[in-house]
Amino acid sequence: GGGAAERLAPESGAPLVPPADVEATGPTCVGRSPGISKYRDEIDAWHREGIGSSGLFALWLADQDPERVVAVTGTKGKSTTTVLLAALLRAAGHEVHVAGNIGVPVTDVPRTGLVVVEVSSYQAADCTTSPAVAVLTALGDDHVTWHRTVETYHADKLRLFAGKGLRAAVCDGADPLVGALTRVGAGRIVTGPWHVEGDLVVGGDRDVDASAVTSQVRRNLAVAANAAALVEPSVAATHLASVVATFEPLPSRQREIATVAGVRWVDDLLASNPTGVVAALESFSDVPLVMLMGGADRGIDLAPLVDALAGARTLKSVVLMGDDNDPLVSALAGVSFPVVRIAGHDMAAAVAEAARIAVPGDVVVFSPGAPTPSGLGTWEDRSREF
Repeated sequence: GGGAAERLAPESGAPLVPPADVEATGPTCVGRSPGISKYRDEIDAWHREGIGSSGLFALWLADQDPERVVAVTGTKGKSTTTVLLAALLRAAGHEVHVAGNIGVPVTDVPRTGLVVVEVSSYQAADCTTSPAVAVLTALGDDHVTWHRTVETYHADKLRLFAGKGLRAAVCDGADPLVGALTRVGAGRIVTGPWHVEGDLVVGGDRDVDASAVTSQVRRNLAVAANAAALVEPSVAATHLASVVATFEPLPSRQREIATVAGVRWVDDLLASNPTGVVAALESFSDVPLVMLMGGADRGIDLAPLVDALAGARTLKSVVLMGDDNDPLVSALAGVSFPVVRIAGHDMAAAVAEAARIAVPGDVVVFSPGAPTPSGLGTWEDRSREF
């Protein structure tokens, strides 16, 4: 996109071929970038002609020793869990590389040490092998425009757990994830010993005080610890405590960016689906909350999101950006809780309205519940604007 192929072709000396003309060039397999859906009509035509296609991650994974790789996927919490898992393994003395959907191509990873990989549903969709240990953080609705249906989205994500090489699948036992992993034949499913009790992460040699991080990070830490222990049995409370003490939220993931006149402002822009918004509501369930929301259509059922907002005891108001035909605007029309409409995606107006509503002690969270609309730049651009 954006003319990248046109620029790359002369640099590489390779011809530029439109998707519909690929068959004429005679390849046996085509590598796809993650943004190119495997369900496109042109790719169906390739397959009918005997031309395979795959994403780079699946090809890389099939070439690895499964015991070297720990993979993390899920609708929400992938990046944070990946970072926590890598930090725990490093604290326990391992050389660890972090790669995948988090921003580092797997092809840039050295051949030494362990690799903790964040895997998107796009990347998992082509997997025919599995890592030795794989983590499922959540399974909600997302990316329907790529996968065509929610059911296919779930099935594609779960391919990471269905291939040769898997020794254990790790998930949160409190979530309905065990059943999903069982249905795809994941084999050994690990949900402990580490788990969350209030502000503590417990289940090891001693309890770990994790009150310094949000409830969502605590849950991610427990899952990460259970996965890390499968790779390195010496992982213990001292390692968890060290990771909690040095943890910094990743950009646009429940990251507090300022306190102004007693109001805390939190950038959670990557909560671009209902599962992410629910996580934010849970993390800030003990404080008065103003939510900034609004974005592009993702083609998913928004009823669970509306129900979660309606059930949020401390929600003061939703400041909603968007046009009249946006699905999220329609979904929040006529709800019982306060919604303040902002015409279009005027961030300055939305922030000003949130500042007017909030009082000292409140938290304003930008959890849009939808992806960044086209024409507004990247999610990083929108985060900076907020």
